[in-house]
Amino acid sequence: MNKQIEDIKAIREMMERSSKFLSLSGLSGISAGIIAIAGAAFVYFHILQESSTANFNATHEAMFREITLLITDAVAVLLFSICFGIYFSWRKSVKKRT
Repeated sequence: MNKQIEDIKAIREMMERSSKFLSLSGLSGISAGIIAIAGAAFVYFHILQESSTANFNATHEAMFREITLLITDAVAVLLFSICFGIYFSWRKSVKKRT
């Protein structure tokens, strides 16, 4: 019986430590998803609009422009997601202290 109580105490301590470790806000995940969808939609509609007017003999300049657009969009999505994640996690930690 004593062994079981010790096991339960150990499990409880592990659960408390893991809940303290996970300090990301749920809103940070939601905002990252929305930002990713917006970034994907921007690139999709931009490339779709260009491909309807472009010919199939794409030049190196056009391909470079599309690759630059994709990389710029990916970096922007990453930076905005990190910034919103930091902001919402900071806001959550401030609320928890009070």
